[in-house]
Amino acid sequence: MALRCTPVNTQLQAPWVPLNLTAAGLKDKPFHIYDDEFLDILGPNPTFTILAETAKDPIFHEAVVWYKAKDEMFFVQNAGNPDAGTGLNKSAAIYKISLKEADAVKSTRNAVGKVTVTLVKSAPEVPNPNGESPSVSIARLRAQKLTA
Repeated sequence: MALRCTPVNTQLQAPWVPLNLTAAGLKDKPFHIYDDEFLDILGPNPTFTILAETAKDPIFHEAVVWYKAKDEMFFVQNAGNPDAGTGLNKSAAIYKISLKEADAVKSTRNAVGKVTVTLVKSAPEVPNPNGESPSVSIARLRAQKLTA
């Protein structure tokens, strides 16, 4: 599964393609595998499904955390990017998806709009969340108290 904001080059004109790869090759095999042991996790035929997409706002950036009790995946927006609207008055935002919804569309390449991406509101706000840091752990442990 994937949540995608297309990376762009420094001129903001074209999708970023790593050296020695092609755009077509990335579509055929979107996983970068540098150690064959990674295939033990992915399996021999991993799939890639776009669950949501934005043109510019990088809301699908990093800090993926699985909340087992509700089978939800949390992730954060990239703070600092001008398109994110973050700055002094807005920190990075936390979002979540239901893995049950994602699993239902895993055989579809483009499932945009078929999985709900929910902005997680918290009080107090979690400033600049990033991965399984103490602030995100607190948010994760209080997930049942967060409102959507």
